[in-house]
Amino acid sequence: MEPELVDEFVRLGVPRETLPKPAPAARAAAARPAGPQLARHLHGALRLAMALRTQKRAVAGMGGVLYLGLDYARLDRTARELRLPMGRRRRQVWFRHFQVCEVEMLRVWNTRQAEVANQGAGR
Repeated sequence: MEPELVDEFVRLGVPRETLPKPAPAARAAAARPAGPQLARHLHGALRLAMALRTQKRAVAGMGGVLYLGLDYARLDRTARELRLPMGRRRRQVWFRHFQVCEVEMLRVWNTRQAEVANQGAGR
């Protein structure tokens, strides 16, 4: 039985000792984190970028939409709401990390937009 399924049964009140033991391969897979892991010091910047992901600046033209970046108008307020450290030095550090996240988000958004535009043009 998969470890996640065992956990679900336990949450429902089934005693763990009455459930079948997970297979060794399933235990090994559950011990490994899925996909790449984000360094702990970048968590705040990613949380901020995700909170602002709907605040995009974009231009539209005949080739479709081009995303330029995130609107920084709510940056400080959102950072306070997320309880990110607001000291001058700490703010500079997480802001640089935030910009790295923003650049990667823009790359993904604009790549997807280009793919959609190419499909629509029959290319």
